[in-house]
Amino acid sequence: MHNESNELSEFDSLTLSPMPGPFAGRAGANAIPDDLPMVMWLRGDEPHFNDFSVDVDGAMTELGIRRSRLTQISGRELRVGKKRVDRYIRPCFRPADIAAYKSFTRATASHLKSSQVLDDVLMRLENETGQLIDKVATTATQNSANFQAALEALATEFRQAQGLLLREVTDRVDSIERGLDGSLQAALQRVQANLMAVEESSAGLESKISAQNDTILSLMNQNHLLIRELHAATATRFEALGQQFATELAEAVSRSAANASKTSEIIELTVHQTRSVIRGDLNKILEKIMEKIDDLAKAPPSYPKPCQPHRSRYHARRLRQF
Repeated sequence: MHNESNELSEFDSLTLSPMPGPFAGRAGANAIPDDLPMVMWLRGDEPHFNDFSVDVDGAMTELGIRRSRLTQISGRELRVGKKRVDRYIRPCFRPADIAAYKSFTRATASHLKSSQVLDDVLMRLENETGQLIDKVATTATQNSANFQAALEALATEFRQAQGLLLREVTDRVDSIERGLDGSLQAALQRVQANLMAVEESSAGLESKISAQNDTILSLMNQNHLLIRELHAATATRFEALGQQFATELAEAVSRSAANASKTSEIIELTVHQTRSVIRGDLNKILEKIMEKIDDLAKAPPSYPKPCQPHRSRYHARRLRQF
């Protein structure tokens, strides 16, 4: 009962702000007398034209809503004015209407109380999380110190073991070097003997190469001589072939001239014969044509038969019966 009385006292302290438009019938609406419609088309000569000074972006930021919600409440719960800006009609709002809408839609006392409780819970949660973070940080520092000490101990042990391994390795290397000295000397002696053998073989190869070079030079000289002889022979051969070709060409020209004269004579004879044959055929044809003309002139004239008129099939049938 005591809690209910406290809540009632909190609600008694609240006052509702006036809201025009669809909220005109509620309590406190007569505080601001306003008989304007919810949607107004403004031309610029109205006395309340300058009151509509808030654009869409300003209304969204003032009310904390999105464009879709503003479009939903414009003209229903919030008065809107239609202004002509450049070539477009754009919505605009009055600061008084926006303030009235905000005061009407503000949170109730119970909502404020629940939000206060949530704020207290959040504060307690932040304090507890801070304490938890401090504990985690202290444990992390302690664990890191312990881990660092363990790493240092492992590093000292590793260094000692490394020193022992290095001593063993150096001893083994010394022993290996002592054994390698004798083997290296034997290998050097073998290499020197091999080098002496290679030098002797290279000297023999040089003598052989010089002899081969001499033979190659002699062969090249012989090749040059043969090439000169071949050029001289080819030149003489080409001269002989040229003379032979000239003589044969002269003979072929003379033969072609003789053949041309013979062919011209034969062509003239054939042309004369064909002309005489064609003239005889033409004379025969002319004689036959004249004979036909004489026969036609002697024959009596023939007149065409008169055309009979077209008759129907019915009339032809009747004629057949008779």
